[in-house]
Amino acid sequence: MDTIQEENISEFAKLTQRPIDEGIFLELFQETPLTAVINKANVILTQLALRTGFNLRKKNMHGETPLLCAVKKRPTTAYALLELLFQAGNRQELLSDLTSDNQNALNIFDLYSEPYREIDLAELEKSMSAIKNKISNLEQAESNYHDLWAQRINQQRVLDDLLCEPKHEFSIFGNSNLKQEGKEEEKQATIQELRAAISDFNTKIRLAERRFRTLNIHHARDLGELKRLQDLESSSQRINQIRDMLSPKMPQEAPLDI
Repeated sequence: MDTIQEENISEFAKLTQRPIDEGIFLELFQETPLTAVINKANVILTQLALRTGFNLRKKNMHGETPLLCAVKKRPTTAYALLELLFQAGNRQELLSDLTSDNQNALNIFDLYSEPYREIDLAELEKSMSAIKNKISNLEQAESNYHDLWAQRINQQRVLDDLLCEPKHEFSIFGNSNLKQEGKEEEKQATIQELRAAISDFNTKIRLAERRFRTLNIHHARDLGELKRLQDLESSSQRINQIRDMLSPKMPQEAPLDI
């Protein structure tokens, strides 16, 4: 029993390799091996105990079956324990042992799961969708900011190349002077256009950076809230599954022959 109380997995694994008399265990500790590990809410110990083949329906000195002990745990833990029990044994047989305590078991479970009962999953999905949109907007703002910087760098590179070109030396003979002068004027016009474009990019970059910083202020908080809502949704779904597993199934009426 000390091994279970201390939740010593390796020692418990060794212990289960030897035969354990459940009757003697019950007299000594008022618990069956299964109710003992389930009462510790330890999923790994429960798995080891179930592999050993302990009686799934044997009650402890308090009249509790392993199933009833599992129901009393926190909802998410109860879900894992119940799933293991239903995998190991016959669901209907295990539930049949709760005929007198079934409603009490459900009441206990509902008491523990009360914070999750009134959750509107549709509203929860809306809240998660809103946060996901904010995260998406932040990612788009960051991408836009980097794209603008890339375009500005390209424009600056072209401008630098033009500015590094040597000026045309004009000849005093004939039309060649006019042609070279025309090329220089075209070059200067291009330089002016590039400088105007770079100035425009600088303005856009400042605005993009401001938007990105504004959206990024609450990013960590949004991620934390999204994780909390996702966990809440998962817990709610698991709890609904537990209720379905514990609720007695009404037999379907046979169709009347007319």
